[in-house]
Amino acid sequence: MDLEKDTWEIILEAITVLIAVLGFTYQIIGFDPQKRRRLKTDLEILKIVKELGLIEEQNRISEHIKSRVPDIYRKPSETDTIVRIPDLQRLVVGIILTLFFSGVTIYYYIDRGGFQWWMLINIFFILSGLGNIMLGVNGEQKKGD
Repeated sequence: MDLEKDTWEIILEAITVLIAVLGFTYQIIGFDPQKRRRLKTDLEILKIVKELGLIEEQNRISEHIKSRVPDIYRKPSETDTIVRIPDLQRLVVGIILTLFFSGVTIYYYIDRGGFQWWMLINIFFILSGLGNIMLGVNGEQKKGD
């Protein structure tokens, strides 16, 4: 009975660490200092385009800037009350991968008495699951966006 108690204790500690990692990841997803830097660069480009008198490019850059501003300067009430999940399917797949392979790895780690080389494959799937969770919450982003 003591071994079963230790097993559940390790599983609960692992779940706690996993939840903490997911919470930390969710918090740093929104922290992107590059967004403001890119917006500043876009504004500088818009200024140059206005000086050159390129109307078509000016309109395109203005629309691009208008689409970026709400993402950066969103009201706290909008972000606190609305949960936006751009890719629910990827989020669910990530949760399933992470939980399943974490559970399998923990079970065999406890049952076999330590680390086995093939657990590296499970760790790869766990990391893949975490990546899917991040992409599911964050959504697909184009490079440079």
